[in-house]
Amino acid sequence: MQKKKLLITFLVFILISITVAFALSSPGSQSDPLVPLSYINNKYIPSILDETQTRAQSKFNSIYENVIQNFESKQDRWLILKENAALYQAVLKKLGTTGTTKFTETSVKKGDVITGKPGTRMIIRSGTAAIVGPSNGVLINVTVGAERKPGSATSKNIYYMVASDDGTGLKVTSDSAVIALSGNYTITSAYKVQYQKVAEALSGLNLFKGTSDGFQLDRSATRIESLVMLIRLLGEENKALSFTGVNPFTDVPSWASKYSAYAYSKGYTTGTSKNQFSPNSATTKEQYMTFLLRALSYSDSAGDFNWQQSFDFSVKAGLLTSSEKTLLQNSNFYRDQVVFVSYKALFAKLKNSNTTLSEKLIANNVFTQAMLEAARLKSGVE
Repeated sequence: MQKKKLLITFLVFILISITVAFALSSPGSQSDPLVPLSYINNKYIPSILDETQTRAQSKFNSIYENVIQNFESKQDRWLILKENAALYQAVLKKLGTTGTTKFTETSVKKGDVITGKPGTRMIIRSGTAAIVGPSNGVLINVTVGAERKPGSATSKNIYYMVASDDGTGLKVTSDSAVIALSGNYTITSAYKVQYQKVAEALSGLNLFKGTSDGFQLDRSATRIESLVMLIRLLGEENKALSFTGVNPFTDVPSWASKYSAYAYSKGYTTGTSKNQFSPNSATTKEQYMTFLLRALSYSDSAGDFNWQQSFDFSVKAGLLTSSEKTLLQNSNFYRDQVVFVSYKALFAKLKNSNTTLSEKLIANNVFTQAMLEAARLKSGVE
């Protein structure tokens, strides 16, 4: 009994230390408590708060890492967590600490696994994900104050935190997802890139420019990336970049503002609402094939095809072969597939014409015939 009492006392001390440490580095609000507490013996709180306030800043790393990784019983590590926002606010008030945790929203794809060091925070903003890891692994559902083990259900906009450096984390189960992340995290990709050479070929034609982190072919293409690609395939990028009209979309990043404003003025897009474009949402196969068919002068609004059957129509339009269509329909749609179908579109004929899209772009001085031949050799695609 005495041993159990000592263990509980020790755990209470550690939980308070962790709470104060997180309050110092990433304080929240009453509606978004960081680490709910449970089973707090009130007679320890006054003395513990005074002690942890002075120790937390200098000894957080060693206390947190060592305690979390060395508990003999992981079942007791978090000790029947329960939401206690009032106590958390009392800690914040005593410390006089203010501020918010900074998250980075990251687009991920099916099969990607996100893990991290203890204290890493994860919030599923869109899509779905499952908790994975060793059988005794744990993610902390901070929002309600509970442990979640591998195989447990997850929900959007729930605040999860990594408890130990044991490989426990989130695995994306939808075609794509957006996860808000904070801390020392790692994303392990499950997809093997197939069309790197095609991406390099399109890059040589100034049609595909990648990102600051490279081509990123193993993730989903976003709506804004797809719109930029359409404008380039139409040979209108220079017009877009020199456009001075008003951009109605308030959620588009500054680098893409002129593109979206120009596309709106031309009727290429109407956004997802009056002033929202949802630029970071993933592009579906059907949406991107619709863009490519429009680049070939076909019009879904005029009844040339139904955008929901754009893959079927792409074969009729000579953009894809039947086998290519089947292959793409049975796979996830990443930036890897985007570059492949975009490259194929270059050699498809425009509506009611014997002129190909690449010939049109050459005529509009987007690139030269010599550049196109070099791209053919680079791509390795017949």
